[in-house]
Amino acid sequence: MTKFQDVSGLCLAVALVAVLGVVAGPAGAGPTDEHAPATPVEAHDAHEDTRDHDAHGERFRNGLAVFLGGTLVEADDQTFLTLGAEYERVLSDRWGFQVVVEYVRDFDAWVLTAPVGFRVVDALWFLAGPGLEVDPRSRRLGPFGAGRGTVGHSVEPHEEEGPHFLWRFGLAYGLHLSHEFALMPSFSLDLVREHGEWERAWVLGVGLTYHF
Repeated sequence: MTKFQDVSGLCLAVALVAVLGVVAGPAGAGPTDEHAPATPVEAHDAHEDTRDHDAHGERFRNGLAVFLGGTLVEADDQTFLTLGAEYERVLSDRWGFQVVVEYVRDFDAWVLTAPVGFRVVDALWFLAGPGLEVDPRSRRLGPFGAGRGTVGHSVEPHEEEGPHFLWRFGLAYGLHLSHEFALMPSFSLDLVREHGEWERAWVLGVGLTYHF
């Protein structure tokens, strides 16, 4: 009986010390900040968030960008220099939208899109939205005025009418250079509706964005 009482008393003492340790916290620990990141991942996210704020702590909501890239037209298997300008608006931590104007050289084609953006993780955005492709000269068939495999292919006037509706799907990743400036590499697929068919064009490039 004495040995049983000794073991019971020891177990009770250990349990009491454990309870007091949980309640009091680690020895020597001072007051904690309830807003401090609890994990390295949260600390990284907190650091990334500060990049999207100005010197006064206000979140940047707008961005203006210039774009330089290339457009690969599958119908011709050719790539054309593409210049563009973009406006972006951040609606929340996850959502935003863009208004994009691009000029595809050699065929004098303009592309206007308004994709909605969803932040997948970190600074990676998925973009999707409608747009229009306009070729003022409308000299050839195919997306962005390109001939369908034959340069100089003649068409009837009623076949040249536009603009043409398109859907754009893409990915973009923000690389911060400073609080105000960032590089935005992007890769997009344009599905252009022309003459009852969906023509594909791939757009690859990088934008320099000023946030304000």
